[in-house]
Amino acid sequence: MKKALRNKALRSADRLITGIYKDQKWYIPGGWYATIYPLYDGYKPLKSQIYPEGQPDMAAIIEGLSNMDKATEFDHDQDPEAVYIRTIDMFAGIKVNALYFELLKDLHPDAEIRISEQDKFAPVGFYEGSKPVALLMPLKR
Repeated sequence: MKKALRNKALRSADRLITGIYKDQKWYIPGGWYATIYPLYDGYKPLKSQIYPEGQPDMAAIIEGLSNMDKATEFDHDQDPEAVYIRTIDMFAGIKVNALYFELLKDLHPDAEIRISEQDKFAPVGFYEGSKPVALLMPLKR
């Protein structure tokens, strides 16, 4: 893991949230992305960053994902702060934060990236085999 990339991504989050899915702890900075990687280990939070007591329902989020197709195209050219993720059949693609995308790719280099062609606001999934290891929320256009 690139610590500078991790620190830059975590410093942009106002809340350092955790959740549980199938007895696995998930790390969810700011609610924009989630990963099973122990992202907060060794990170010194800013005084302004809080650890809320409530946890998101990760089961509802992960098990609610359906009709996910393998992403085949990743476009960084349109906007330096965004990545557009597409399948071969998609025209516009799904826009995500470039910093968070690069962090999740660094944490899970072998993960297959899957997106929903039906719901442009469904999380982007990072999978190792059939197991979800990270999620990334899309940005509004």
